[in-house]
Amino acid sequence: MTRHVDINSIATDSEVFLLKVLSAFVDCPSVLRWEMVDGDVSFTVEFIPKAARQQITAANVDALLQAQADVRAADPTASPYWGPFLFCIREQGSTAERRYIPEGLLPLFKAARITGYA
Repeated sequence: MTRHVDINSIATDSEVFLLKVLSAFVDCPSVLRWEMVDGDVSFTVEFIPKAARQQITAANVDALLQAQADVRAADPTASPYWGPFLFCIREQGSTAERRYIPEGLLPLFKAARITGYA
């Protein structure tokens, strides 16, 4: 049974944050890591082997959602894993190798400082 929730009717900022994070990883749950620290949940995007890793916070969760939207707009057939990966690259200013990135997504990653871009 699927339950739909209007994100604008949720009561607290932490509930909004939690829903945004979880909804962002519906199609790519294997790269989401979480842990409880002093009663608070902490989320991290992590690609193996540590190609990219970025903590998700209330301050950057909208950037994660924007990266996913940018990937869908650039290539609707792209794997849902490219959005979180782009988010990591943008947030860290780190690099990604051009040879692994689908052609339709290259402009997004070029703007986010990939290496080996021709």
